[in-house]
Amino acid sequence: MAATERRYSKEEFARRGDAIYQKEILPKLAAKDVGKFLAIDIETGEYEMAADELKAGNKLLTRLPNAQIWMVRIGYAATHSFGGRQVRQDLAMITGAIRVSHPTTSKRSCPPPATTGSAEARPWR
Repeated sequence: MAATERRYSKEEFARRGDAIYQKEILPKLAAKDVGKFLAIDIETGEYEMAADELKAGNKLLTRLPNAQIWMVRIGYAATHSFGGRQVRQDLAMITGAIRVSHPTTSKRSCPPPATTGSAEARPWR
């Protein structure tokens, strides 16, 4: 399959993809869709959903061979993460149905930052 050439800047691509997702698709989603991948054509607004991102993209490309695809993982801020884990968002909160302030958790995945200003307390610098 030949690669489709991008026709928009990265910023415009992201703006269009996020706008379609937020305005047109997100209100139609259900809790069972969280974690699935959504391939959106940013020119037509057409989309395909699948449990695997490759399947979602291929399904959309089968229908629209020249699709400009914006990929979203439903209920997550990003499709993938490197090192660490993704935090799932509540679909009701994403759609605006529920407004809740999140309390800070007592568990930390890394030690708290050092309070001293010495270089030994900051090994990453």
